[in-house]
Amino acid sequence: MKGADAVKPTDLTPHYLNLFESAALKPAIDLTGLGSMKLGKSPAGVATTPKFESAVYGAGGVIKKPGGMVLTAKHPNNQDNVASRLVYALSSTQFKSAKRMVAEVVFDHPDAVLNTGKPALDQWAVALNFKTGNHNDGSTDVRVGPTCQFLNGGDVRLGMVVHRIDPLESHTYKHYRTQKATFRFSLYVERTNATSVAGGALDIDGVTDSSDLSNLPPNLSGITSANAFTAVGIAIVTPGVNDPLKVPTVSARLRSFALWIYP
Repeated sequence: MKGADAVKPTDLTPHYLNLFESAALKPAIDLTGLGSMKLGKSPAGVATTPKFESAVYGAGGVIKKPGGMVLTAKHPNNQDNVASRLVYALSSTQFKSAKRMVAEVVFDHPDAVLNTGKPALDQWAVALNFKTGNHNDGSTDVRVGPTCQFLNGGDVRLGMVVHRIDPLESHTYKHYRTQKATFRFSLYVERTNATSVAGGALDIDGVTDSSDLSNLPPNLSGITSANAFTAVGIAIVTPGVNDPLKVPTVSARLRSFALWIYP
C-alpha cells in the first residue's frame, strides 16, 4: 500500500487509544500493554505544564465540545535552538517485532504567539514519530515520521523528506479555532526482514495530503534491526530563530492518539 491508503488501519478499533483526559495519561483502550504515555522534552526545551480540558457530552454520549491536552513548547533563552515538548508511549519489544504499525493523532487549536502577543510567522510543527530512545529527545535518537508544518501565521503543509511548496490550507490561527478545524495526522511503517517503508497523511476537515518515505534509515531497516523503535508519539516543535523578538510559544490541543500494531 502507498500514500493515504497505507495509513488506514485494517480494523476500526485501535489497539491503543489515549484521549488525554488527565495528567495520568492513562489510555482509554490498551490491548497492547503499553500503559500510560510519558511527557518529555528536548534538551533545549522547557518542561511546560500541560493544560487539560474536559470534553462536554450531549444526549447519547455525543461529544458537543471536544476536550484534550494543550501541549506547549518554548525555548527558555529565546535562542537559535529548536525546542520541543513531547508525549510518547514506550516499549522495548513490541515496536521491534511488528511488521506494520499505524499511528494517528487528532488535534486542534494550533497556535504560535510572540512575546508581543502577535502571531508568529516562522515555521513550527506538530510531529508524529516512531523513534529510538525514550520519552525525551536525545541527540542520537533516530526519528521516522511526518510533520504538520505551520508557517506565515497559519499556512499548513505536510512535511516528509521533501516538503510541499504549496500549503494544504492557508488561514490564521484564529480562523482554525473559531471554525473548529480538526487536524487528523497519520503515520505508517511497514517492514519485512530486510526492508522498511513509511509515510504519512494529513487531513484538515476533509482536505487531505499524503506522502511516502521510500526507505527508512539503514539502521532501522527490517524487523530484525538491533537498533529498533522503542517509542511512538507526538512532538510540538518550536522554530529555530536567532532573534529574541521572534521566538514564539507554540501549542496545540491533542484530542486523541491511536495506535495499531500488526505482528
